[in-house]
Order: sequence, then structure tokens, then C-alpha cells
Amino acid sequence: GDVSGQPDPRETTAPWAEIPQPLDRDPSAELSSGSPTGLARAGLWGLGGRGAVLVVTLVATPFTLRLLGPAQYGVWALLLPLLTYLGLADLGMASASTYLAGRRHVEADAPGEASAIFTCLVLTVGLSALASLGVAAAAPFLVSSLLHVPPSLSNQSVLAVRVLAVGVVASSASGTV
Repeated sequence: GDVSGQPDPRETTAPWAEIPQPLDRDPSAELSSGSPTGLARAGLWGLGGRGAVLVVTLVATPFTLRLLGPAQYGVWALLLPLLTYLGLADLGMASASTYLAGRRHVEADAPGEASAIFTCLVLTVGLSALASLGVAAAAPFLVSSLLHVPPSLSNQSVLAVRVLAVGVVASSASGTV
């Protein structure tokens, strides 16, 4: 800064160089509406969302089975856990983004909030992309040796694994922002 105590506008630091400091106050006190039912209501919405997914899955399964046939449905069912495992590649960046951006929002620090989201997004996309590239490259091995897919479905299954790997990157990125 200069003699007046004002920072010199030419002295800038990168937003990611800032080290977060502990808050002097409890940010949850400012975020809550003062209603003890706020957390319960949020929990019910989350439960309702998961319940809706379960109902849709139960209703859609017979149609999916009929559309794909038993062999292709079996491959699809084998690929679903792969989606879950690849989703772990972000190492919790979606939760970190919510927490860090929320802290900055409470502090009315818009640049810090944007920086937290951007940093988590870059990490999420990078980590998910690395894991997905590995799975996409290993798709022929996974399909033939690990999942034991019949040769008649091998090409379709390799393509499905690769599409799923790309989808994981997009899904992880959307969960971070």
C-alpha cells in the first residue's frame, strides 16, 4: 500500500493464493431463518428427492428391461455401479464447494465465493476427467475380462462404458457449481 493506508491497485494477488481464515462468528446463525424446522424441512426435501428417484426407478425398470432385453439390461445393470465409483473421483469437491462458497457468501465476499466455486470446479473436472480417461482407456479390458460381457455385446458395452465416463465428468461438474 501507499502512505495513505490504501492498497496500491497495482499490487494484486491471485484469488487462489488467499488462505481462508476461521470466522469470528458462527455462519450458520446468519444462514438460518431462526426457525428450528428449517433443517427438518431441508431434510424432508432431500428424503423426498431420493424417494422420487426410487419410485421412478421402480416404475421404469420393467420398461427398460423390455426395451433392452435381458442381456443388454444385464450389461446396463453392471455399469450402474461403475457410475457410482467414478462419482467418487471428485473427492468431495461438491461438498467443499458448497461449504466454502457458503462461508464466503455469509462474509459478503463475492470474489472469494467465486474463487471457491472456481477452484472446486477445476479440481472436480480435473480429477473426474483423469479417472474417466483411465476407465475409458480400460473399457475393452473391463468389458471382456471383468464384466464378462458376451462377445455379441462387446462393442456396444465398450461404447457404453466410454459414454458413461464422459457423463461422469459432466455430472461431477454440475454438482460442484
